[in-house]
Amino acid sequence: MNLIKLLRLNNGYTQEYVANVIGCCSDSYSRKENEVYTFTTKELLKLSKLYKVSLEKLIDREWFEQVILAKIYS
Repeated sequence: MNLIKLLRLNNGYTQEYVANVIGCCSDSYSRKENEVYTFTTKELLKLSKLYKVSLEKLIDREWFEQVILAKIYS
């Protein structure tokens, strides 16, 4: 599971809702969330605002791994 999906699930949002917020269709969002396609910079900025996470943290795999480990071991 990737950070963007984890953030969406932890906030109780549907893919359709988040797709609407960032301005794409739900099919496209699903593919992006599952890393088939990539998010645009504009979409990442909108996700950053939605989840109140800095853009740097949103794309930082090392930070994501620390978040996951903290959740697993807490």
